[in-house]
Amino acid sequence: NCKNKFGLFGQRIFGKCIKVIDGDSICIAICYPDIDSVCKVNLRLYGIDTPEKSSSDPKEKQAALDCKTFVTELILNQFIWIQFENQADKYGRWLATLYHHDQLDFDPKYSINQKILLNPNLHCKPYFGNKKESWSFE
Repeated sequence: NCKNKFGLFGQRIFGKCIKVIDGDSICIAICYPDIDSVCKVNLRLYGIDTPEKSSSDPKEKQAALDCKTFVTELILNQFIWIQFENQADKYGRWLATLYHHDQLDFDPKYSINQKILLNPNLHCKPYFGNKKESWSFE
């Protein structure tokens, strides 16, 4: 289990997105140079909340699918930089800000997270661990 072996808090690591779970959660594969092993890590995108795909509200389900589709098209099977935050979420997942593989500026305003958050066609909102607000779909 990669989570128990390595401390990733605060580190920037190159990896590959191997699964998009939903609009704000992905699975990455990372390789440590000092071991001969690839680790799979589930993480939550820092600063973003997207609608839940398990919702009973059909509009929320569709909004969740739209977010997942956008993230899938953006990063699935792509190499990315993962900047781990210094904290985990309430479920113990690492929080991370993502950057494109060829990116040179690691300012969060140029991150993949920000690109998702600012997309006018998606229902997503800033989230930093506080109480979640319910979604409103008109």
